[in-house]
Amino acid sequence: MPVTTGEDAHELRVHGVAGTPPEAMLQLGAVWVDGPGGDPGAGRTWDVGVSPRPSTVDQITLWRAPRRDGRVRAWSWSSLTSGRWYQAFYLLLLPFMIANLAGWMVAGRTPGGSPEAGAPAALRTGRLRWTTLLVRLAGLLVTVVFVVSVQLVVADLVAWQWWYRADGSPLWVVALGPLGTAAVFGVLVALTRIRPKPEELAPGPRPSLRARWAALGEQWRRPRDPVGIGFLTRAQWLLWNSGAINVALRRLHLATGLAVIALLTAWPVGGTSLPWLRSLTLALALLTLVGVLVLLGWIGLRRGRDAPATRELDDEGDPGAALAFRLVRTVVVWPAVVAVLLAAAVPLGWSEPLVRQWATLPALRGSAVWVTLAVVALVVALTAVDRGGRRLATPGAVLLLAASIGAEFGAGVISRAAGLVGGIGDFPPVVDRFVDWLAVAVTTSLAALVLVAAARWLVLRARGVPAVPALTARASWLTAALGGIGLVLTALVIVQVFRGADVADLPWGFGLAVVLALVVPLVAVASVLVAERGTAWFVAASVGGAVVAAVVGWAVRTGRSLRFAGIDVPPPTFAEFCLAIAVVLPTAAILGRIYLGLRHQGVRRGVGVLWDVGTFWPRWFHPLAPPTYSDRAVPRLVARIRAEGTVLLAPHSQGAVIANAALLLDAETPGDRAHVALLSYGSPWQRLYAEFFPSQVDEGATAAVCRRVAGRWVNLWRATDPIGGPIPGTPHATAIRRPRQEGHSDYWVEPAYRAAVRFLRGWAYSGTENQPVLGSTTAARAAESRGARPASAASDRASPTSAPSRSERIQRTSRRSQ
Repeated sequence: MPVTTGEDAHELRVHGVAGTPPEAMLQLGAVWVDGPGGDPGAGRTWDVGVSPRPSTVDQITLWRAPRRDGRVRAWSWSSLTSGRWYQAFYLLLLPFMIANLAGWMVAGRTPGGSPEAGAPAALRTGRLRWTTLLVRLAGLLVTVVFVVSVQLVVADLVAWQWWYRADGSPLWVVALGPLGTAAVFGVLVALTRIRPKPEELAPGPRPSLRARWAALGEQWRRPRDPVGIGFLTRAQWLLWNSGAINVALRRLHLATGLAVIALLTAWPVGGTSLPWLRSLTLALALLTLVGVLVLLGWIGLRRGRDAPATRELDDEGDPGAALAFRLVRTVVVWPAVVAVLLAAAVPLGWSEPLVRQWATLPALRGSAVWVTLAVVALVVALTAVDRGGRRLATPGAVLLLAASIGAEFGAGVISRAAGLVGGIGDFPPVVDRFVDWLAVAVTTSLAALVLVAAARWLVLRARGVPAVPALTARASWLTAALGGIGLVLTALVIVQVFRGADVADLPWGFGLAVVLALVVPLVAVASVLVAERGTAWFVAASVGGAVVAAVVGWAVRTGRSLRFAGIDVPPPTFAEFCLAIAVVLPTAAILGRIYLGLRHQGVRRGVGVLWDVGTFWPRWFHPLAPPTYSDRAVPRLVARIRAEGTVLLAPHSQGAVIANAALLLDAETPGDRAHVALLSYGSPWQRLYAEFFPSQVDEGATAAVCRRVAGRWVNLWRATDPIGGPIPGTPHATAIRRPRQEGHSDYWVEPAYRAAVRFLRGWAYSGTENQPVLGSTTAARAAESRGARPASAASDRASPTSAPSRSERIQRTSRRSQ
């Protein structure tokens, strides 16, 4: 492979979350040269949609065209998470995505070991296998929460209470309930389908349906459970080529959901003229659930088989698990399908005089409580088994959060549907009091978290420390605290529901304390923020916030409120306040974003931040999470790097994680490897990924990236960046002094960025064999004259802006070049 000079090497920029447009990455917008009185912000690049333009009201400003540099290229992957219209519905999959992330917090944890060293038996220890099984079982319950919510809306509120009881339709309309629920659930499963990769399809502009079907069939090849075997630093190809486990889990979740629908419909209550049909339906549903549990344990509890270094060498996968995967593919779903079809006919045998006495379908009442009790039991068991986990980023807390979000959204849809149906018929719908207690638990947890976070924020602000980055650096502690509080409150909710207690029986002082704990910290933070505009703003915000807190507290205390457009403002009771905070408002926000996302890609790109971060990892724990994009982004970036031959890779934010994964994959893949220098900025590699996924991102992974780029790695970060931060172990960790831009974006406008580019372009030798890598001898001497120098050893390497004198020289040079 020919080696070009560093001055000729392409600078390949990779964007982060929210899909920064390529024109913004290439700085194609106009450049603000000067403002009134020679504004010190002169020379800054402003791009529409990236940064706010400076105010031009009654001002005269000077702009110029940006400099064009043909060596700078932009590599965009945003269409993978926000390019298609149906991706707006991914918000419905948020609980499943969070459940999948919980599994990756434990995937591959090995006591006293590294994924790079150790036998396969050491990678899949007994603790790892049991934690994997418990996470997957909890994920099944998160799916059951969705199914129960849909069953309440479709089968109970619509088919039973509206069509049958209120509208007087014949009993057969009740049979449409389970079929409708199964249809909604089937559409959800189809939304998470696996897309064949282009390289797996037959050549041609538009592959045929047969070719696509054959490519999907390839997903069943090489069956194995890759948890504990595939890592970023070892057999990474498994992360992007393990379709069998995902397809198998999808079928197990589909079978579970259908079986639950059949159970909730054919539950043995009341008289029926078709007892044999009900018994057969229950038998098939229970058999399906038992089969799911057996197959899930069969696949997850195996010790596994080591994977070869590349996909091409893997012919069999895990032969011992092949039978389990074959049963999942051919058997497990069909009994559940038959059970749902039979369940649709079960209501036809009910005694109509008897069922007219039912206020709701009997099997649905209390089902949410039992599911919640099962979730709590699994979270406690997982916490006990995974007690050796690193830090406090416990997967149990994250799983509880996933179940809570699913239950909140389901309760919001149920409440909205109950309101619509109740206004039509003569029989008001019955919504379990569990929803009220759930809202109280969620609101109380949120109030406690807001109180702690706001107090910490105010203390850091008073000390002059950037508050938001300091809080995100402790994200795992906040997650663990939220999980612990939520677990205790959920247990109390279950006790209160079994006791038959009502939310109205709570002491008024408790409700008032929760309301004030939620409102007062937010008012205090808002007052401090607006105080930067002047004392008058601070006084106005403080007085206004105090009035709001007093009015809300008064309403909760006395039960009085004002009515605007048919809505009580503020909510007159503590129960209604909790429903508004924990159920109504989040549900309205999610539905609103789905509607807007269907019409505007910009909205999808904003919501796509969740999928950019949450769908990087494969769906090895919850298969109904949004499809991962890394199986396409990482291999394609490897191909792009190799096509360049010599490249300066400059990834931002989440793009830095993709770039690091690509470099690690390139290091273990045979073939000609490109000469790469790495300039990362705003990277969450350490602050988020190493904190929450320690088995995948640790010191060993960072060292492997350093070896791949031969030490040519500069990491830029700002103290005000809440996401990116320093990465221990990098040769050049540079904190930008006096940044032009605060926060996480627009690193390209910083002089330190341009200085780092020149530094890496001028690095002429690899440091080991004195072979030209990123530049020629002439380029190296030119770099030395600008303050950079080739590295002769790892201990002698210095950051391009590590010394104040060098930084000042570089900044003066960059100002002259503008």
